[in-house]
Amino acid sequence: MNSFTPSMSGILKTIFALMMLWAVLKLGIKIYELYKWWKLFNDTPGPKEFNLLHGNLHLSQKENFKTIKLQHEQFDKYVLKFKKYFRVWFGPFKPVLILHHPDTVKLLLKTAEPKSRGIESIYGLVFDWFGEGLLIANGKRWSRSRRLLTPAFNFDVLKHYLHIYNQCTNIMLI
Repeated sequence: MNSFTPSMSGILKTIFALMMLWAVLKLGIKIYELYKWWKLFNDTPGPKEFNLLHGNLHLSQKENFKTIKLQHEQFDKYVLKFKKYFRVWFGPFKPVLILHHPDTVKLLLKTAEPKSRGIESIYGLVFDWFGEGLLIANGKRWSRSRRLLTPAFNFDVLKHYLHIYNQCTNIMLI
């Protein structure tokens, strides 16, 4: 009676092959997700010149000490060219959407959508300092905090303090 007994090296080779297959699949999924992300943001209005290392930053960087002025001039050109919003790339994987029209900003600020709290989000950086307050909270917790705070900022309540606000502003301006 001859039974099949796999050798230890055969088992190790099989495990290694499965691990490599898993790694290749995960890498493929990640590349596909990055491609979808890149395609989504690249379809939004913005400068088309793209450098693999710098994104769009190479358009505003010069070799002199007037860099801030040049970046401001480039930003002004984009604002005139793209009327409501535009995107720029800070490197190949970091798109930034810049909203500069009041209607576009108003639309974003009035939304009650939850905020992203991932590692790459700015909210993830301040979560340990601020905790889960109105700024960072999501869902029911955000709704409850907003509902509790809204009456304090009612215009009828704030009208009584208008004189004090004006007085403090005048003191600051002197």
